[in-house]
Amino acid sequence: MKNLSIFFFALILLASACKKEDAVTPAETPLASFFADSTVKTGTKFTNSTFYEFGQRFQVSKAGKITKLGVRTPTPGTYRVVIWDVDTKTVIGQKTVEQTTSNIQVWGDITPLALVANKQYFISYLSNNWNTFNPKTGATFSYPIVKGNVVLLSYAYSSSTSGALPKYPATEDKTYIAGFVDFTFLPD
Repeated sequence: MKNLSIFFFALILLASACKKEDAVTPAETPLASFFADSTVKTGTKFTNSTFYEFGQRFQVSKAGKITKLGVRTPTPGTYRVVIWDVDTKTVIGQKTVEQTTSNIQVWGDITPLALVANKQYFISYLSNNWNTFNPKTGATFSYPIVKGNVVLLSYAYSSSTSGALPKYPATEDKTYIAGFVDFTFLPD
């Protein structure tokens, strides 16, 4: 009887240890979380003859990886999403995603892209149509904006052309955000 009790006790300990290891860290979609925030209002829809590369400069407070890139635009189409290394202004990740329905978030899986804590990155996409987002109160967004383990540092854009190579967005603006580009982040 004593051996049977020890066996069941060991089995229970083993089972509880497995459950702790199987815990899944929830994925974070920081820009979707921010745009759904009560401090943000959706503004005007734009369609323009000029294309722009626009997005957000960010860093993560905990190392992890990006596994998906996505957009949500007013007009269905194919969109290129880019992750940049801010220090070198070079592309470190890229995905083309196709959106078939207006204003529906679409995602594309990528080979997991490791991010270093407290290093700056930028996510952008190229488009000639977008929604704007504005602060509900005040004239500017107050950066940094913390959403989970992601810290949004600024919005920026650069004018471009259809089909152009990625162009690092250099003009920062705090009064609005154009476009809805996002990523899925899994902290380590």
